[in-house]
Amino acid sequence: MKITKNLTHLAATMEFETAKTEDELLAAFAKQGIHGFPAELDIAERTEDHVQMMSLESLLLFAKASCIAAATYDVTYFPHADQDEVDYQVHQLAHDLEIGADVIRDVCANEIEEYLALDAKRDASLPVHSIVEAYVGGTAFAWYGMNEYPRLKRVILRKLAKGGQQAKRAFIARASKAQVDMLEDY
Repeated sequence: MKITKNLTHLAATMEFETAKTEDELLAAFAKQGIHGFPAELDIAERTEDHVQMMSLESLLLFAKASCIAAATYDVTYFPHADQDEVDYQVHQLAHDLEIGADVIRDVCANEIEEYLALDAKRDASLPVHSIVEAYVGGTAFAWYGMNEYPRLKRVILRKLAKGGQQAKRAFIARASKAQVDMLEDY
């Protein structure tokens, strides 16, 4: 239960259960008499409103009490990162931030190497995340299971936020160009 006296903004830490394998999910469904069906579910691409359940057991008990006989699920595994994955993520981030990928590589070279080393130690046979959804009256009730894994984007953004002369020059150049473009409009 949440109690608040301040209605402006609440920040809460969410503790996700660990990701489950397909067999573990199917066993949990069977325990509650619910059929599970694989589906393409992606956290990043969710567009509909949903209710986040923090416990898989709670979600399945709620679904059963709501006369739901089936749920959808998705289990995601990530292979170990390689240079191609690093290149892809760096180019995506460079595009999003509108700075050069070479700037990110130069400023964050140590962090990229640390990321690759950390990821090589991760057990790639464990799922990174698993998702279960049940729909009641047009509302999606969802459960996410998450296992920790290194995230290159988070490491790079943290480093860039701290600064670095190349990143600083790239941002200044971008801001200067924006000012010139804006003046040309008048």
